[in-house]
Amino acid sequence: MDLLIQTLINGLILGAGYALVAVGLTVIFGTLHIVNFAHGAFFALGAYATLLIERAGAPYLLAIPLAVLCVAAIGFALEATIVRRALYDQGEHGSIIVTFAISQAIVAAIILVVGPDPLPVPSPFGQTAVSAGGFFLSAQRIFIAAASVAVLAGFALWLRRSVKGQQILAVSQNARGALYSGINVPLIRSLSFLLGIAAAGLAGALMGPMISAFPTMGDANVIVAFTVV
Repeated sequence: MDLLIQTLINGLILGAGYALVAVGLTVIFGTLHIVNFAHGAFFALGAYATLLIERAGAPYLLAIPLAVLCVAAIGFALEATIVRRALYDQGEHGSIIVTFAISQAIVAAIILVVGPDPLPVPSPFGQTAVSAGGFFLSAQRIFIAAASVAVLAGFALWLRRSVKGQQILAVSQNARGALYSGINVPLIRSLSFLLGIAAAGLAGALMGPMISAFPTMGDANVIVAFTVV
């Protein structure tokens, strides 16, 4: 019974990280109607960006937001050059092909730049365990859960209370009606894509120390995320 409870606790805590990946998928699909098969590649980019920034001398807690910014910048470039031109208002079938191709290109770029071998992502929480009620919890898992819950709660509040959040909801419900009401739909679409990509990058930065960084690390995670969605 203790083993079962320990496993459930570990699974629930790790599930918070998967929820972060799933929210990014939901934002992109719900607003843009794009089935983003490149989401796992952006997850991997988050882990690799964190690793490379740490190698440059930044501590892990600083490397996380910097890594998210790097992933968002790559996402912005791809959105402006490929996604915006080829996928908006084109239906789900085209998005599957294009985003899968983007995913393969990102994985190939990672292999060229960093190599194919798994690399550990250092974290100050990685070797620490916390005991509570006779159960042991990895400090990294606790950090993932706490950061994910904080980000998800903040994002939900932002969607409901901010003007841009309300506009995202409006575009997701009726893009044409939102356009007629004066909402800048192209801007909201770009913002939605960047938010979804940033969520994937953040999840990769948080979960990288748990599973190490390797080029196809996002494949299994994005399958789980699609299941959550």
